[in-house]
Amino acid sequence: MGIESLAGIGLIASIAQGALGAFSAIASGQQASAMASYKAQVAENNAKAAIDAGKAQEEQQRLKTAGMISTQRATAAANNIDVNTGSPLDIQVTTAGLGEMDAQTIRNKALKEAYNYRTQASIYQAEGQNAKAGSYLNAFSSIIGGATSFSDKWNNYKRVGVYS
Repeated sequence: MGIESLAGIGLIASIAQGALGAFSAIASGQQASAMASYKAQVAENNAKAAIDAGKAQEEQQRLKTAGMISTQRATAAANNIDVNTGSPLDIQVTTAGLGEMDAQTIRNKALKEAYNYRTQASIYQAEGQNAKAGSYLNAFSSIIGGATSFSDKWNNYKRVGVYS
C-alpha cells in the first residue's frame, strides 16, 4: 500500500469522524429530548393526581365537619337544648366555618402541589428543546471539525508532496 493510499485513508477517516460525531450528537440530543418529554409527562400526571387527591381529601373534610355538626346537634338535643338558637347554633356555625376553612386549605395545598408539578413539567419541556437545539449545534461543530481536519491533512499532504 502506497503513501497515497494511506493518506487517502487518513482523509476519509477525517470525514467519517465528522459524520459520526454529527450522528452521535443528534442521537444524543434526541434521546435527551425524549427523556425530558417523558419526565414532563410524569410531572403532568402527578399534577393531575395531586388535584384528584386534593378533591377527595376536601370532600372527606366536609363530611367530617358535617359529622361533627350532627354530633353537636344530637348532644344538645339529648340535653333538651334548642339546637337552632343561642350558643348551640353559634357552635355549629363556628364548626361549619372552621371545617370549610380546613377544606379550602386542603384545596389550596393540592393546587399548589399541582402548580409545582406543572412548573417542573415546563422546565423538563424546555430542557428537551434545549437538548435538541444543542445536539444540532454539536453536530454542526463535528462536521466543521471533520472538514477542518480533512483540510489540514490535505494541505499537509500537498505540502510534503503526497499529492501533487
